[in-house]
Amino acid sequence: EIQMFNWGLIPYWAKDDKIKKMTLNAKIETVTEKPAFRNSITNRCLIIADGFYEWQWKDPKGKEKQKYFLFPKDQEIFAFAGIYSAWTSPQTGEHLNSYSILTTEANELMNEIHNNKKRMPVILRKEDQNSWLKGMDVTRVAFPYEVALTARPV
Repeated sequence: EIQMFNWGLIPYWAKDDKIKKMTLNAKIETVTEKPAFRNSITNRCLIIADGFYEWQWKDPKGKEKQKYFLFPKDQEIFAFAGIYSAWTSPQTGEHLNSYSILTTEANELMNEIHNNKKRMPVILRKEDQNSWLKGMDVTRVAFPYEVALTARPV
């Protein structure tokens, strides 16, 4: 079932939604330990995409940057590994579903492009998508995606 969620996970215990700016991504190596994520690790989702954007730093401080659009060469759409949370605002009673994209170490291409943090989103192989949703061990997807990605400057 496809649903619209908000990017930036808000844990069920949060007093407000300000944390969402810090929870856009979750490192797969520490997702089971960090308080903001560990209760959501059993709430798995697929984030469907046809590509993603990353910045390449052209200087050590990131004052000059180049934006890239990245996508798999042989797939029209693909899925990132995600976790989600259902949150209710204590102030307004508003219900909000939110998610984080899991990240892993960068592959060779992403090392060059996302050169300040050397990370990349966890892109699931088609054969791993159902297993991810059913609770497969996170270490089984904690590897850089090695399928050929195309990077276009934007």
